[in-house]
Amino acid sequence: MEIFYETKKPVVLLTNNLEFTFEDISEIYRLRWAIESLYKQLKQNFPLHFFYGDSVNAIQIQTWVVLIANLLITVLSRSIKRHCAFSQVVTMVRLMLMYYVDFIAFMENPEKTWNDFLAKEMQKHHQNQVFSIKGLTFEK
Repeated sequence: MEIFYETKKPVVLLTNNLEFTFEDISEIYRLRWAIESLYKQLKQNFPLHFFYGDSVNAIQIQTWVVLIANLLITVLSRSIKRHCAFSQVVTMVRLMLMYYVDFIAFMENPEKTWNDFLAKEMQKHHQNQVFSIKGLTFEK
């Protein structure tokens, strides 16, 4: 059977199941492809190469945490107005996790947001500075 999409090349599916309709087989294939894409995304972006525990419960918890993290980063990724690769968003979340930065604004205009962040940090540093003698800074 051959499936035609408006914007893509036709897809040829082979099956020995003659009981299902054409629409059912194409829907099953589409859903399976979505699962395969999710699995690839999880393998590429999250550390499921090893497990932190040996029990079934520990493995299930780690798997659920990865699925929840994937969902949260997907929501975050879709709320960014400019196009960013999913792996780029994951990497930036890892790097920026401990900073108080508006992540969406940062991803939409990284240079401006980073310069604003550095300016605020420098302003905080200068407010805490009492006096400086030959390169030695004394703070409150």
